[in-house]
Amino acid sequence: MFPLTLLDVNEQGEVVSFFEGKCQSCKHNHFPGYVNRLKNFGMRIGTFIEMIKNDGKGPLLVKIDNSRVALARGVAKKIMVKSI
Repeated sequence: MFPLTLLDVNEQGEVVSFFEGKCQSCKHNHFPGYVNRLKNFGMRIGTFIEMIKNDGKGPLLVKIDNSRVALARGVAKKIMVKSI
């Protein structure tokens, strides 16, 4: 299991979990609602995704079902996947 940002181009993975941790010092959720937004794109636990573009900086481009979705790198770091 590793962050989506480490998936190589043309590699496929399965979504395992979303990090929804709270900051220990401020006790609030970071990226509130980002999981709901990802679900609107069709990304759920168990979804198979394919990396289309990952330059090591900037946004990522992934394929979810028949759609292409751009994700900010900070959000992609919070999506845990496993290789398939």
